[in-house]
Order: sequence, then C-alpha cells, then structure tokens
Amino acid sequence: MNSEKVLSDPRFLVSVALLGITGMVLSSHQTGQIYPGLLIFFFLGAVTLIIATNYIKDLYSILGSAILLSVGFRLVSMEIPASAIGDDPNSNIIWIEDLIEAGTTEAISSGFYADAPLHYLLGAIASILLGIEPSESLKIYAIIIGIIAPLVAVLMTRLIGVENIRLLALAGILGVVTTEAVRRTYWPIAQTHASIFWWLFLLVLGWHIRSATKRFYALLILLVISIAFTHKLPLPIIVAVGGILLILHYTDRLAWNQVDQVNPVNQVFGILILISAITVAQWLYARLLLDQIVLRVNEFVIGLTEPSGTTTTVEPTAAVPARPGLLAELYQYPIEYALYFERIHAIILLLASGAGWAAIYLFERDTKHRSKIHIILSSASICVILIAFGQVAVGAMNPTRPLLLGEPIFIALIVGLLHVVYSRYEVDTAHSYSHIIFALLVLLVVSQVFVASAAADYPNTPRYYLDEPEVQSAETMCTYNEEEVYVDQEYAAFTSCGNFERTSRTTEDPLYNAEIEPTEHGVVVYRHNVDVYLGLEDRWRLTWEPSNELPQEYHTVYDNGAVSTYHSPS
Repeated sequence: MNSEKVLSDPRFLVSVALLGITGMVLSSHQTGQIYPGLLIFFFLGAVTLIIATNYIKDLYSILGSAILLSVGFRLVSMEIPASAIGDDPNSNIIWIEDLIEAGTTEAISSGFYADAPLHYLLGAIASILLGIEPSESLKIYAIIIGIIAPLVAVLMTRLIGVENIRLLALAGILGVVTTEAVRRTYWPIAQTHASIFWWLFLLVLGWHIRSATKRFYALLILLVISIAFTHKLPLPIIVAVGGILLILHYTDRLAWNQVDQVNPVNQVFGILILISAITVAQWLYARLLLDQIVLRVNEFVIGLTEPSGTTTTVEPTAAVPARPGLLAELYQYPIEYALYFERIHAIILLLASGAGWAAIYLFERDTKHRSKIHIILSSASICVILIAFGQVAVGAMNPTRPLLLGEPIFIALIVGLLHVVYSRYEVDTAHSYSHIIFALLVLLVVSQVFVASAAADYPNTPRYYLDEPEVQSAETMCTYNEEEVYVDQEYAAFTSCGNFERTSRTTEDPLYNAEIEPTEHGVVVYRHNVDVYLGLEDRWRLTWEPSNELPQEYHTVYDNGAVSTYHSPS
C-alpha cells in the first residue's frame, strides 16, 4: 500500500524526471558523449513512469513529468556536441544567419525554402528575441517537440475514444520516446516544423468532423497555409488522407451496413477540394518544386525496375562495410540486411501499430467515435504506404520522413489496441497478462531508445557531430590556411569552411582506397577518433591507418591530440 501511495504521488513522479535529467547531465559531463549514459537514464525514467501508470489517479502529474523528462533529454543531447548535429542543421544555421543579416527571405540559398521560409523564420525570430546565437536557436525544437509530441499522442488516443487515465498516461510516455521524433529534435529540419502543423491539423479535423464550426474550419485552413509555407511533404498527404477517410466511411456502410451519426463527407469533401487547390498552388508557386517531384517519381520508377542490390558499385580497396548498431558487436549479420537492423525501431513500431489498426477497425465500431477513428486509421495508412514507398526507392523518399509524421498516430493505435484488450477481457494489474503487456511495453521502449537514431554517436555508426578539439582544428584551418584542405565527408559537412574538400563520399574516393597522395592532396586533415565513415549509401570502416601512413609522406604541421594536419613536402 505504501509503495502504491509513493508511485502515485506527483512529487515522486517529478522527482523521477529530475533524477533522470541529473543522471544525463552527470553522464554527459563525465564522458562527453550522448551514448550510452543519456539513453540509459532516459530509458530508466520512462520505464519508471510506465510502472507508475498502474497507480496514478491524476493524468496531468504523470504527463507533466514525462514532458519534463522529454525536454530534458532533448536539451542535454543538443548541449553535448561542440557543433550542430548533422549537416542539415549546419546549413540551416548559415541560412538563419544570412536571413538575420539581410532581413529578407531571399537570403535563403534555396529556391523552395526562400518561398516557404517558416522554419528559418522561427530560428531567426528566436535568435533575435532571445538574444542568442542562431546555432542556439535550434534548441527551441527540444522544447517544442518535447512538449507537443506526448500531448499529441494523448489527444490522438482520445480521438479513438480512450478515456482511461492509465492508458492516456501511457500514450504520453510512449509519445516521448519515439525514435524519429527524438532524432528530428536534435537534428531539426523543415519537416520537423511542418510535422507539428500536420499533427495539429489531424486533431482539429477530428474535432471539426464531430462538431463542425467556423472556428475549426478557419483553424484548419490556417494550419494548411502554415504547412504550405514550411515544407512540401504534408500537403499531398493530407489530400490522400481525405481520400482514404471517405473510402473507410463507405466501406463501413457496405461491410456492416453501418451509418455514422455524423456524415464526414459533408465536412471533408469541401476541405479536401480547398486543400487540393492550395497544394497545386504550392507546387506552381514554389520554385523548383515541380522539378523535384518529377525527379522523385523517376527515382521511384528506377527503384521498382532496379531493386536494391542490383546496382553495381566499385568496392573500395581500403575500407569494409560497417554493420550499424550494438547487435553487430555480438552477431555479424549479413551486411545486405544492415538497413533493416538499423531501423528495427520502425519495424517494431509498425508491427505493433498494425495490430492496433486491425483491432480498432474491427472492434471499435461505436458510431460515437467512428468518424474520428477513421481519421487516425486513414492517416496511419498513408504514412505506412509512404514508408513502403521509400523502402523501395529511398532516393525518391527517405522512409524516415513519413515515419516522423506517423509516430504519434502509431502510438495512439498501440494504446488503442490495449484499450480493445482491456475492454473485452478482465486484465487485473496482478494478473499474468498484465506482466506480459508490461514486458511488451518495455520491449517497445527499448526498441525506440537503444537504437542508432536515438543518439548521434551510437556504436558502429558515424558520429554526426564534432567534438571540441575538432571544432578548434577546423577554426584554425579556416583562419590561417588559404589552401584547399582535404577532409572526410562529415568534417566538411559539419563546418562552414569554404576551402574544405571531401576525400570520402563514393567508394572511389581516396580515403576509402588509401590513395591520398602529396602530389594531389597538398593539405590533409585527419580525425583520429572516427570509427565509422558515412558513404553515399553505405557506412565504412577503414582497413588502413592514416595516422601511421600519412606522416611518412607528409609533414605534420598541426596536432591537438584528436586532429592532425599534414602538409605535403613540396
């Protein structure tokens, strides 16, 4: 009884989040890395909150604690690196700086984003109003996504008809840990911003269908326009969702002779026409967008006619493929399946939510919530279709893009599955079934937290940021050297030095073939603490040691222990 009282106490729940964040800070201070400390404390905090859902009587205390843990994890993850994480944020920072300096969106060096600049405007506004550097302004996404993702998961779960406090709390906790929402927080892109509008659009659409008002209609149009000025992906998806929503409505009528209390055709059809018009306007107005669409469709056709693995590439002579993830330490799985092992978090999430989709569609036919359920089912369906589309041809669409859009929806379906189980079977908290469900939930959290995308320095994957000595070396080279400097791909991507040239991209590049020569590469910078390199479509581990070979042919002119610079004798 005392343990139940403690676990349900709001002060205990907040303490769990604060202790987790404290552990993250201490771990990062001790190791200077995200992995493994941050992931361990994040996991322990999430699992403890899941256990507490058995005893809570108040949704807001546990949801607030989950949000606190979520924001803390994301902020600490972004605070550790000495540079921005990933190459997209680095270019974003440059564009935000140019935007602030010029005072016009024309300064954005992208035809599309100069016309759809909301993502960059947010960074510029945050930088000006808060008096912080543009590089620091990206951390606002740690707060925004850390708060909105779990709240959206809870509200989408309520759209299905779930009112049980424990299940809603569970939706919020699971909404905190989904992998792609974590990755696109520490590695924010324009779609991160657009995803927020997309999630809100689905929620407002659900409320509008049940109780149509001019206020909801105006909000839907405002969200659609905001999406149009942020990113190109969600708008056509919304149109597709409307189409699938109508299909599900008429399928219900044909399969079960079931007529909803509210006919969604009246609300959806007009909105669908208007959104289609806005989508076409975006395609015609935004520069280069139509060309990109044609290119991506062409990539998809190529992916269908030339499946993965049929293209011929030149194998490098001084590098071998790296198997991503912790599993590679224990099991040398076939390299052709590396992508599936790396994205095991998506596979498990899709399998679990797929079971939820089927259960909700078949058993939750209550006409009170059916039209709102159709919104969740249709949006999940189009996201899964696009993930499959990207799996066939990643050049046409990276499957992680629709995964980000779908994660809160998938969480709602998983919790909806539990709702179906609990409403049809007596599952007491002390019953063995409850232990099985808890074990499956822990497995789900493990699959989301302990995977490569959850940390920018995960084992057997490239490190997607620079540490302090690497930043210092880059600044030195930018300031005091005017010659071309040959570096690995990530070093060039994570800095803004205009004289950095890449030696590792394709399998024919010199770093992967031990072909760095003084006559062709006058100044070479080598990072000693890199284990895995990012290629065009693969990850590579060198079979030669540049730090031993290069000093035999070059003069070492700079060495800070983590980075060495070599200059040709001539």
